[in-house]
Order: sequence, then structure tokens, then C-alpha cells
Amino acid sequence: MAERTPCGSEARRQFPGIDIHLVQSDVNLKFHGRFLLPPSFTAEFSCLWDDNILPGRRLLETSRKSCRGTGGALIGGNGRFIRSLKKQGQRGKILEEEKGDYCKERVPLTKVDYVGHSWFFPTDHVRYMWDFPWLTWRTGEDMQFSFVLQRHNISSYVAAQPTTDECAHVRDMGKDKFASWHIARSTPIRAWLTAALLRIGFKTLRCKDCSTAAVVSTERFLWSKMIEFYKKEPGVIVSQLGHEEYFEQWSQTGAPMGQSAGRHFNDSAGRHFNDGPDVQHSQLVHGVGLWKLGLLLLLMVHAVVTVLLMMKRLIGSNPN
Repeated sequence: MAERTPCGSEARRQFPGIDIHLVQSDVNLKFHGRFLLPPSFTAEFSCLWDDNILPGRRLLETSRKSCRGTGGALIGGNGRFIRSLKKQGQRGKILEEEKGDYCKERVPLTKVDYVGHSWFFPTDHVRYMWDFPWLTWRTGEDMQFSFVLQRHNISSYVAAQPTTDECAHVRDMGKDKFASWHIARSTPIRAWLTAALLRIGFKTLRCKDCSTAAVVSTERFLWSKMIEFYKKEPGVIVSQLGHEEYFEQWSQTGAPMGQSAGRHFNDSAGRHFNDGPDVQHSQLVHGVGLWKLGLLLLLMVHAVVTVLLMMKRLIGSNPN
């Protein structure tokens, strides 16, 4: 719902020239949920932020300049290169190289495999995010967004950061006990997701050992580690497609078919893996589709706000 809260009122007071609305939900839509908002925007560009960043004062300016200068690329506050599967793959991780993290270095405009912290893009690009049956809703929205854009010949870049004014992370605010990025329960999924995206065609710029054989081997190994890690998770929903069937369809058609099976897989032993411990949310969103639920919520909010504004105008024009 959208409402006038103290937080929203304070923001509007400080920035009177900006039309600010606060959208709230009593359901945790997680990392992908913020990408449900841009379909209702009318602006040429959209910019989404992690909730633990403190952006520099010129972040939006330089991101817009970079986006236009690259012909509509995805511009991020930081970037990652996937470097190697072998060095850490057998320990459940993928070796990556950071670019533009926490304002630690001066960075030129740099093409990368995927971006994070902030996402600046032509608003129309977000439609590609929801045309894809995702492998997981638990984590990895950064990799997945860059992957779907890459499929449409849209690249990902870290914006130039000549000073801290252009950084997305002027101060590190993401290390408290609630920060999700370092919670171990997401690590096995993220490691497997990296290999799974490579297996279905994610192209990297600097990976040393991302041959087809290495990618398939690493993905299967990380899948088995993930299944073992989550084997005690309660409350699962059975998928119609098994793990290998998903990739077999990709090899034959270039896209998965039928049910969005990436959300729930069967392993070789007949066990089932779901997105994580949020079982109540999982059962809800898989009944109608997470993105449909979110879009329905936003359309309802938009309709209510429109009616209220019309009533306010009518009352103001007819004081008697």
C-alpha cells in the first residue's frame, strides 16, 4: 500500500521539488521484488539501490551519463568478473574479481560480467527480467538481470568513479547481523547459480577455465553440495522437471519450456529442492507467480492513489 508515513513526510519536506511516494508491503519480496516497481514507472530511466548503500552525490548523474554513452547499457555501482571455476569451485565457491567496490579505487567506465549495489537502466529494459523462468528467487538477482540483458545484446558496466562523489557505497553499511550477503545459508545457492547461468549461456569476459566441460562438471558438483546443504529444509513443492531435464531443454531449444522449473528441482535421488526456508511465502507466490502478485499489488496502489488525487482536486475546486 502507499501511504503518508513520517518517513515519507520527512523526505518530501527535505526535497519539495521531487514527487516522493512510499510503497510498503507486509510480504518480503526479497531481492527480486524491487524490480517489480519499474513496470509502473513512466520515467525514461530507473535506478534501484541496495538498502545498505550510502550513494555519492553524483551517482545518478554519472550513471545516466554512462547509460546514454553506452547506448542504453545496465550501469552498476560495482561490478564482478567471474574469473575461475577450479580454484574455489570444489569448495563451493566461484572465484570472482571485484570492480568499484566501496570506493576503494578510482575506476574508469568498465564493462563487467554483472553489476550490483545500484542498477541504472532504461526503464523499458526491466521487461526482460520478467520474461524469464528464474532458476531461484532466493538470491542472485544481480547476475540474473545482467544475464537476461546479455541475451538481448545489452551489456553491463560499472560507472566511472573518479572520486567518491560517483560511488554507490561511500560508507560500508552492510556488515550488521541483518545483512543478507554474508549469511551462510545463501552461499551454496549463489555458488551453484553462477555455474548454472554459465551452463545456460552466460558469457564471461575474463574466466580462465569456463569451458563447456568445466562448467557442466562444476554445476553438477555445486548442485550436489547445495542439495546436501538443504536436505533438511521442510515444506517443498514438487517440480515437473528434474535438474538435468532443465539443462537438456536449454541445449535443445535455447530456453526452458513449460513450467518455470528453476524454482524447484528434483535431484537424482528423488529429493526436492526449493528456494529456501520461507515456505509460507513460497507456497503463496508459486500459486499465482511472484511477478504477477507484485504487479497486481502495484496496479492496486496506483489505482488507489489516482482516485485519492482526483478526489482531492475535486474537493479543492469545489470548496462549498
